[in-house]
Amino acid sequence: MRFLLSICLILMPAMAIGQNIEHQGIKRWFHVFDAGIADQENAPMIVSLHGYMSKDSALAARTNPAYVSWPELERLARIHNFRILYPLAFEGRWSLFPGIKGAVLEDRTPIDDVGFVLKLVQTMIEDGIADPNRIYLQGLSDGAIMTFRLLCIADSPFAAGAPVIGFMREEHLEDCSQDLPPPILVIAGTLDRILPYDGWLYTTGRYISVPETMEFWRKRYGCTEQTSTTLKDIAPDDQSTVTRVDWTGCSREGAIRLYRVEGGGHQAPSFSPPASEWAKTRAGPRNRDIETANHVWSFFQEFHQAN
Repeated sequence: MRFLLSICLILMPAMAIGQNIEHQGIKRWFHVFDAGIADQENAPMIVSLHGYMSKDSALAARTNPAYVSWPELERLARIHNFRILYPLAFEGRWSLFPGIKGAVLEDRTPIDDVGFVLKLVQTMIEDGIADPNRIYLQGLSDGAIMTFRLLCIADSPFAAGAPVIGFMREEHLEDCSQDLPPPILVIAGTLDRILPYDGWLYTTGRYISVPETMEFWRKRYGCTEQTSTTLKDIAPDDQSTVTRVDWTGCSREGAIRLYRVEGGGHQAPSFSPPASEWAKTRAGPRNRDIETANHVWSFFQEFHQAN
């Protein structure tokens, strides 16, 4: 595997395209953004989990990284010399819970996305692609829900995580085997129309609210106080503002942070305008006061596994 990855990274100095690894007897696909540092071993790495995709888009994404790439984060990767790993959900949908539609094999065996992501991370470590002490996890929408789940597994390999516009499933609280899960940065919009800030009850289970989620992490870290700062409203016409909330008095200072987007929808805050009319009408407003990638990377830089 190391030989294959090394060849790909040399030939494709920016993006190693359309790689796969076998898991559960099937090919699972991923891309690696190498930021032009192909000759550097053990670089920091961010594992970035995409949101829900249709089956057709998921198939196209296997050879076209544009479906999952994050240009703003890749810009930072070039500046700060870190790699980005983009795993792909099997048919566009992460296995967030047993039996979820679209995340099973032909024999109805559930897709093991936890095992897939962990196997990829371990491969990157063994191949000298990623620094085992500086591997981070970020997810968007359904990828954020998957991020919460992966941060809770025993012996998580991630130094910190950043779920963006997503929430936790109730049973993931009960299944969280980490006494002290990795530090976490959450970004969520209070007017999210797809994954509501206040949580939601579906026939398949309950998704807890963002405040409940933050309280769960606060208890794990034993935080005793919090501070709140309203950030500068540099784009008054975006119908939203951002409040940064930090928890203090924790067993690991700075380990819990929330960017609450007041009036924000199901879109990651960015200086860029919405990509489509659908995004405006279906997902809700996009905040343009902050750039999500900047704050995610800034938070990650504060932590590594040896902390």
